[in-house]
Amino acid sequence: MWPRSCLAVLSLLLLSALPRPAHGTYYFYVELQSFSNPNNRDHNGGCCEPSCGNPCDNYFIFCLRQAGYDRNSNICPYGSFSTAANVRSGSTLQFSSADLAPSVPNPVRFAGNVWPLGFQLKIRVLDADGDADDLVDYFIIEESSFLPTNDYTDYTTYGGENSNDVTIRLRYRLRCRGNWHGHDCNMICVDQDTDTAHLECALDGSYVCMDGWADLTTQCTVPICQEGCHLTGGTCNQPGECNCEPGWSGDLCDTCTPKEGCGEWPHTHTFQHSHGTVDC
Repeated sequence: MWPRSCLAVLSLLLLSALPRPAHGTYYFYVELQSFSNPNNRDHNGGCCEPSCGNPCDNYFIFCLRQAGYDRNSNICPYGSFSTAANVRSGSTLQFSSADLAPSVPNPVRFAGNVWPLGFQLKIRVLDADGDADDLVDYFIIEESSFLPTNDYTDYTTYGGENSNDVTIRLRYRLRCRGNWHGHDCNMICVDQDTDTAHLECALDGSYVCMDGWADLTTQCTVPICQEGCHLTGGTCNQPGECNCEPGWSGDLCDTCTPKEGCGEWPHTHTFQHSHGTVDC
């Protein structure tokens, strides 16, 4: 029977040798929040409808690609998505409401194999009337360096590439998939929660201690005792415990119990325990 530490190392080696999953090692999310086109005009300044009093029949096309891509191009090497005609007509749209059909995911999710470190996201807003020239406006979001994170980045722009009238508000984030980690989601890291290790993977692929455990040099096998537990009188075998050493008492093991025959605390006699001696 192999020791657990050897089995853990073997598991990591086997995982690292596996082929990359075809559905990608990263997810890039874009969540629409609101859109406003108060004058109901397209990118040429004309009315979307015969009268500018009627709103455009908006729909959105997302295009993801690497940073520095030709802004005028509509080629999307890292994926594209269209809401089609599943967005309600309106001068102002709130995407947390019924303005977006239930069949349209929000956030939109893109999956890929190796994150290119930076990105360019082009969002085109079009009028669904079917005219040959149906572009309302488009927006470019670009970051030369964008790393995986648990948090969304908020984005608001007042004015698109062709007009100062339109406003879009959204947020986006990048997450590595499954056991993939690192700045480009190209590193395998597997959490370990055993009798001999309590390790979890940070976003950069390095190990950190799980909640309640400390001391990375021992693979995080040192439990963090209950807050306030006396450093001398208390100890713990599991996180959050506070177990009293001999001669100590109280919820936080901060009361020294006089040794039998010592009388009232304190006297000059001493009490011997595993952490040293104290007067009793």
